[in-house]
Amino acid sequence: MKTLLTCAFLISGAAFAQADAGEDFSKLPLRAAVPKVVAAHQPQIAACYEETLAATKSKILEGKLMAHWVITPEGIVKGAKIQKKGTTLKDPKLHECVVAVILSMEFPKPPLGKEQPIDYPFNLKADK
Repeated sequence: MKTLLTCAFLISGAAFAQADAGEDFSKLPLRAAVPKVVAAHQPQIAACYEETLAATKSKILEGKLMAHWVITPEGIVKGAKIQKKGTTLKDPKLHECVVAVILSMEFPKPPLGKEQPIDYPFNLKADK
């Protein structure tokens, strides 16, 4: 079974795009880099979801995770969490797994050396 993962970067409006995990995004503007960095980590997010599916023995589990994090002036993620508002997948282990993936992401340094808050929805659905 394959996991369909669609995302929309809220602060930039950029569409979800597939990316190569080995690609260097450090030279991209932050707004362009965020969806590409997330796309490069899609396999790990999908693995979190598939692990949750296997544990629940359900093939119907689908919905949205509303993630929030802050990119520090160094491009490191801090304060990653799944927000209650807007999240329809309520599995705590899934939340923990996705947060761990988000915390492993590295982004270009935000402009003006200021922290950049990010709100990002992950729509997860199993594809037969």
